[in-house]
Formats: sequence, structure tokens, C-alpha cells
Amino acid sequence: GFIFISNPFLPGSQHHWVKQYLKVYPQKPNICNLDMHMSPTDTGNLWEKSRDQMRLKAEAGILIYYHFDSSLGIHLDESELDHSWLLLSFSFGQSAVILLGGLRREDSATPMFMHSGDIMVMSGSRWLLYHAVPRIVSSPDKQALPQFLLQELADDTPEDSVVQNVSEEDWAVCAKYIQTSQINMTVRQVLGLGKAFPTEPDNENTVDVQPGTYHEGSSDSEESNVK
Repeated sequence: GFIFISNPFLPGSQHHWVKQYLKVYPQKPNICNLDMHMSPTDTGNLWEKSRDQMRLKAEAGILIYYHFDSSLGIHLDESELDHSWLLLSFSFGQSAVILLGGLRREDSATPMFMHSGDIMVMSGSRWLLYHAVPRIVSSPDKQALPQFLLQELADDTPEDSVVQNVSEEDWAVCAKYIQTSQINMTVRQVLGLGKAFPTEPDNENTVDVQPGTYHEGSSDSEESNVK
């Protein structure tokens, strides 16, 4: 089914995840689509190269960097070979307008907002719902940063906590970026347990791999693979 969870994160913890999405996850050995067009030296430290321009440039993957001028056309997530797992979608930053359709392209869509910290969970047949992100809008409180991103971690946060305080220097860069952007991460299982993508064609044991996710209409969001 489809489950929508409204910001379950502890106060102040969103800082940690925004920094992870911008500074940590795009780094090697993770893969981004820039690797097909640039040398390993050029893509080796995207955080340092991009922090002054505040416009991380990547295309395709499970980290999606939306800006106010970005949109994602109606599409179907059909690249995965195993739909028995959950698909989790996390968003941080400015708000996104989501259109959630049905199993057919012509089905009417339900509009909803996805604010900073919100989570969508899709499983079973709901994994294959048509959906789109027509636009990114300012957070409902009309501040430069959403309210949840103005909070800091409590002083008594355990040292061994997964979520840690972000340095003032790092957060200054993250906050500047997130004023006009939303970051979305989808966590998904592509293959079944014990399965692997075929390395060579095999006439006796072919695997029907669906084509990659396709987008229709305007789509200038920026994406990065994380594995």
C-alpha cells in the first residue's frame, strides 16, 4: 500500500541528514552520472567543488536535487526487478508538490505536499503508481528555511548517536543551498536476495530487464546514484 509519514524526525536531526545528502553521499565510491562525462579527478570531491556555486550537478540516481525551477514529469518506477520490498522516499528542504496517480497513465492524480522531513512508503502494487513532481515551492511558514531546519540537536544527544551535530561551517553551506532547493532520497531494493544483474547474454537463461525509468515533459531535476 501507500503510507505517508509526516516528519517523524527528532528536533534538530534534519541538519544531519541534509549534510549527509550534500557532503557525504555524493562522494566516492558512490556513483553519479557525472562519471560518464568527467574524469575521476573531476568527480572525486563534489562537495568542495560545488560549495561555492551551490548547484551540485548530477543526473540520475536515487539522490535527487530539486530547485525552484525544477520539475519531474509523470513517470513509472519500473527499473527494479523485485517489487516485494518497500520503496522509501525521504525529502528535506523546501516543499514539493507531488501528483500521485494510479496504475494507468490516464488515472486521475491526487495532489499533495511533501514538506521537509516527510516520508512516503510504497509497497506491492503501489510501487508502480504513476507520479510526478510538477514544482518545488517555498515552505509553508514562508521563512528562508523550513521551521524544522531552524532547530538544533539537544545538548544531551549521546555521542554514539547516528545523528550528530553539524559544524557551523558545514551548515552555513547546506543552509544556503537548501534555501532554494529540496533534496529527495529514495531507498529501494532493485534485485531479489541472491540475485545479480546478468553480465553476458544467455540464450538459455535470459533475464527480462525492464528499461530504465522514463520521464515525460520537463525534467531538470538533478540526481546522483548512491549504492
